[in-house]
Amino acid sequence: MWLRFTIGEYTWTIDKVQVDVVSDLNKQDKRTRCFVSGAEASPCILGDKETLTVRFNVKRASRQMRPHQAMLLVGYPEIELENAHVIPVNTRGEAVLTLKHEDIPLQLLFGNSPLLLTIVIGSFDTAKPLLHTLGPLQIIDIDEKFDPPKPLLQYGPLPEIEHIFSPEQKSSPKIIVIIFSVAILFAFGQLCKTNASRARLAQTSVPATKLNLGVCLGLYAHGWIAYIKRGSFFGPDSVYTPATRENISTRRLWVGLKYNEMMPVLRRLVAISKPSRKRWMSPEALAALALRRVSAVPALLPGECLFVQTDKGVLEAREAAERLLGGMLLCRSADGCTAVRMAEEQTYINPSVFQHVELPSGTQYQWMQTLGEVEVRLGVPYGTRGRDLSVLFEKKKIKVCLQQKEVLLEGELSREIKVEESAWTLGKRPLDGAFLYSASELVLHLEKINKMEWWSSVIQGHPSIDTSKIQPENSKLGDLDAETRSMFDQRQKELGKPTSDELKKQEILKKFQAQHPELDFSKAKIG
Repeated sequence: MWLRFTIGEYTWTIDKVQVDVVSDLNKQDKRTRCFVSGAEASPCILGDKETLTVRFNVKRASRQMRPHQAMLLVGYPEIELENAHVIPVNTRGEAVLTLKHEDIPLQLLFGNSPLLLTIVIGSFDTAKPLLHTLGPLQIIDIDEKFDPPKPLLQYGPLPEIEHIFSPEQKSSPKIIVIIFSVAILFAFGQLCKTNASRARLAQTSVPATKLNLGVCLGLYAHGWIAYIKRGSFFGPDSVYTPATRENISTRRLWVGLKYNEMMPVLRRLVAISKPSRKRWMSPEALAALALRRVSAVPALLPGECLFVQTDKGVLEAREAAERLLGGMLLCRSADGCTAVRMAEEQTYINPSVFQHVELPSGTQYQWMQTLGEVEVRLGVPYGTRGRDLSVLFEKKKIKVCLQQKEVLLEGELSREIKVEESAWTLGKRPLDGAFLYSASELVLHLEKINKMEWWSSVIQGHPSIDTSKIQPENSKLGDLDAETRSMFDQRQKELGKPTSDELKKQEILKKFQAQHPELDFSKAKIG
């Protein structure tokens, strides 16, 4: 049986409503009611050693979709004495909730009449939730010495929970919509980085949202912050203060900041997903992220944490990968001292490693170079064939079009190329586990005219690298002819860097040191 009803613009359907009562001592002793039709139905009976389970499916219109909120009210609505239990609803619209004696407040447990079970379904687009009565619940086998949980579960009349659904309040429930939450998270990172840390504050506050709380708990678990406290704009609460309809817009999370040798422990907290662009990764991609760049996300550095929003809450990337969970990338944090030190240690750039370029238009490509050529890899839609592409090479310009309409890459090259020796190929891109938009790639081979200089970028105006930090692989120097090697040595001397012969001697010394660790080379001179 099913029940259909309309809230605002949406039509919802509830079906497969089932109420089970199972004995804790004998799981085979099970009483099932497939559909409870209303308050006049015969009551469900719940004993002291039994568990009541409520199951139902809910979907919107013709497709399954979970509502913004679902609750089960247990109590006496005629005297406005009720207890609200939040019902978890998964993405498929399946809802399950279990109740026992200890889950029901003392004032309700010792009532003289059966309790009433009511399902509440709400949407942010409506001012009031919808109520559907399942039927009465009779509590039996009550121990008069029963000690209820302390503090008592909060209960109250229905109007006190309507603010969860209503969009007309001063603080809209849309504060937990993911786009706005990511924007708040981005502001959280800027707050810790630019304001609180620089001022050496002992604590700072952020909006009390579910996403912020998840990230704060992750930071606390990994030692980035000292504590988390609930409070208001005036500071942490001295006594517990529940969120209500009147104060929900003023609730804050107060975070204790940590310092090490006068440097903030949490100095860098960078948001990865943004309101206009959210990034998702599979478990395989998260596992690979610890070793290399995945898609447009750089690899994790030692001492760095990356937090992911998964179906099981906010988790650190490594933990999510171990539990085979993917999700949306939220932010990454690193120790300020470690980040600065590692940035200073990264003196050299390996030109044979692909550099990732992402343009404001959304175009992405990778490129690497040797002294003789430049290789560019550009993603194209899956199924693209060679005849669909138009690639134009000029001495100082390049243009790549798809089906003569869409321009994939265009601009003036950083340096001149040999047009007759440049070429392009079309192949398959190996998927790295991320949600990539393409499984094919266009590879451009650009032959340099001047083979004694490095390119700072492929196209003028695109993100560039510092060519003074380029350190080629030693094994490649032997491939240079005498004239090119002479020009390379001259360039190295101008920059104050070792020549090809000196690099070769350093490599030999390193290998000898590795083979003889017992020898002291501190006073050794290389001639």
